[in-house]
Amino acid sequence: MAGLDAQAAFVDHKGFTGNLSWCFASTKECQGKGVSAVQKTMSNSDLIFGPSSLTPRDILEMIESSDMESRCRRLGTFRLYPVIGDEYCSMARRFVAQRAELLTRFLSGEAVERELIQQLIGDNLDQPSQVSTKAFFEKTDARDQARTATILGHLSTLPARDSINILGYGADSCTDERRVAEHLLELGICKKATIFRYNPFSRIQNSDVTDLRLNELEEADGPAFDVILAFWTLHHVFPELRWSEFGAGLKRIAPMGSVVILEEGDVESPSSASPAARAFYFMMLCKDIIVNRALRPEWFSAPESFYARYLSNLDMQTIEGYLPRPARRHRPSEDRQGVVDETLLFYDVP
Repeated sequence: MAGLDAQAAFVDHKGFTGNLSWCFASTKECQGKGVSAVQKTMSNSDLIFGPSSLTPRDILEMIESSDMESRCRRLGTFRLYPVIGDEYCSMARRFVAQRAELLTRFLSGEAVERELIQQLIGDNLDQPSQVSTKAFFEKTDARDQARTATILGHLSTLPARDSINILGYGADSCTDERRVAEHLLELGICKKATIFRYNPFSRIQNSDVTDLRLNELEEADGPAFDVILAFWTLHHVFPELRWSEFGAGLKRIAPMGSVVILEEGDVESPSSASPAARAFYFMMLCKDIIVNRALRPEWFSAPESFYARYLSNLDMQTIEGYLPRPARRHRPSEDRQGVVDETLLFYDVP
């Protein structure tokens, strides 16, 4: 079985991508099904677009207004790399000009995300982009390192054990999984770390990683996972597959194990179907397309396969329902200088 041990650990220094979660919102303690959590009481849509009383027409006018650039810079990624925010504004304004009826239906809750996604990609695939992969990583590097330290610091509290199994759900190169394994070995938390991966679409072969098929992931008597990592993956998985696959892994979390989820969007905001909330969803979708066109252009060789549906706090309840024992969900402390565009969550099981 593939794995790492203390004498033959592999270190990969490539950084995480994306941003730490930022927010202004206040928090309150709440209780879920076997889960103790801290939940935000104000959504990003309120902070960027305004109250839920806004109409779809209000949103369209806001997108077309001259202050949209300053509004969108409240979002962490747009503030760190303003070129992405500028391209969002251009993309959104073109969509209002060309697809106002479709966007109005989406803001009203009458159109679904799949229809919106394909139209957005079709309209923008040939549009020039100034987003540079090199510049993106440079501008987000400090934030990436801070998040890496937060994740490794949290996992440093795992109780010591002889061996640790790490599952990378949706992992590709397994850079993050190797980093976690190396860290736990260096701290002496384990003597051996074995990395598993579930990603039926990855073309990268990793000799030190054990790939799992779905039937293997679903085996009740398979190895338990001490750490499960799911980074920027769940929102790209079609709903009909999302929970059956990820849930199968969650059911195998080991006692005193930890699940780390890094997701696009503000997944702990109160659920809302308001036009403002849907406008924030539209903003995230535009950002997703803009960034991935630069970082992963191969994703758009078959545009019909690109999908995104961002998680809400209702999805968190679904995740928690798969955990075989009560867990504590929490977020790390956050710098209060902007608006959350990515959310980092930890689930620790007893």
